[in-house]
Amino acid sequence: TFWALVCLFPREREAFTKQAIDRSPPSTSDISTCSLLCHLQGSLLGSANFARVVQGMVHQRVCHPGQIIVNAEDRNDVLTFFQQGSAEVLLEGRKVREVPTGDCIGILNFLAINISAMVTVRALGLCVMQELRRADIEAVLNRHHTVRARFRELTKLRPLFKSDSVSEGRLAQMRATTFFAHANSDFLLDTLNLFEDRVFFPGQVMISESDRNIMCMIIDGSAEKTSGRSERNPAGAVEKCGVGDCVGEMGLLCDVPTGMRDTLVASGVVCAHTLSRGHLLDCLQKHPEAKKHFEVPAKAFMLEVKGEGEVHGIANIYMQPFFKDCGSRFLYLLEIYMERHIFFTDEVIVSEGTEGEDMYILYAGGAEVMVRGVRVGNIHGGQCFGEMAVLGLVRRRTATIIASTLCDVRILQKKSLDEAIREFPEERARFESLAATRNRISMEKHSGGKVQKTGSFFK
Repeated sequence: TFWALVCLFPREREAFTKQAIDRSPPSTSDISTCSLLCHLQGSLLGSANFARVVQGMVHQRVCHPGQIIVNAEDRNDVLTFFQQGSAEVLLEGRKVREVPTGDCIGILNFLAINISAMVTVRALGLCVMQELRRADIEAVLNRHHTVRARFRELTKLRPLFKSDSVSEGRLAQMRATTFFAHANSDFLLDTLNLFEDRVFFPGQVMISESDRNIMCMIIDGSAEKTSGRSERNPAGAVEKCGVGDCVGEMGLLCDVPTGMRDTLVASGVVCAHTLSRGHLLDCLQKHPEAKKHFEVPAKAFMLEVKGEGEVHGIANIYMQPFFKDCGSRFLYLLEIYMERHIFFTDEVIVSEGTEGEDMYILYAGGAEVMVRGVRVGNIHGGQCFGEMAVLGLVRRRTATIIASTLCDVRILQKKSLDEAIREFPEERARFESLAATRNRISMEKHSGGKVQKTGSFFK
């Protein structure tokens, strides 16, 4: 808000920007240290001379917190290096990653692989950047023949990202992976459209242990995957990955515990697609029939991490206070009626304001309770929600429930409860009494006090 106000006044904007830069720690790197230019220079004897030439062509730019640095639709041929500050990368309006100090954006545009930016980049803080235009670097390449050869070699990567046969080839690669093998074509195509195109250079980290919700699929080149790091084996197990290999798939479904996360480092120039968890969840919401295919590896992973005893022993319907004093045969029938669902980390279980008549029992995992976008509480394994809905007292959800971990949930529909009560009519009185009590509590809550008794007219 402060910077939005300051930017309305050019004189004040200049003064506060200068003050912010003066108070920021000095930068220890410049654009010549970015991954692309390091690859172009290599270990050439004249690399220092080329670096000086590059420094003479860069333009400095300052962006304020929240300011858009690059718009997805804009034509762009600029390589942008972050000397200070960091930014977030948005694809289709959803954050996919962050760009830290010392990193750069716009490599594919600089190489003329992409014409438009394809992603939106927004400053997270005050950002001091160096920018280099493709036209400027092309003007001096004739004086640096080896750099020119490497630059032209990189521009030949365009057909890997932009050609008529690319989509079919990528779909075939996705179907060949265990993770996407059983998904239908429509889901795969929508998912493919949400991949971010990336190019990595030798020694560059493609996925680090801090990347919890990113999957990387190699489409050209090779990389080394390291997994299974521990105190006993700090080096972990190293494995070669090539075209068509995916790394970090489970991170799309949940937060993988430390020690089980993979790291991926480029062995050479690597072209890859990256997918974020948020975009996968968007596709699953659009194609709900595809979700069951991803529940299988999620269940297996849950058992691997927590063990069968913990997963199946946390909760069941017999432990719920809501069903206290119900007969065991009645509860057994309800247990048969209940549907099991796996909800992935960050997935919305129920949305505030939507209609619903189902009750949810969280057998394992944890979730956040959000009301009007504000977190008001947490739900843990063994707890339930939606009792008022299954009793028919409310039709609209009063809160949004979002899975904060991988969640094993049982869902009881109102029609299933009604069917069970018809089978066991002796349970009806209990649920009618429970509904009346819950309704009274709800009325007292909304009236700000106790509900006054009415006269004989309403007796």
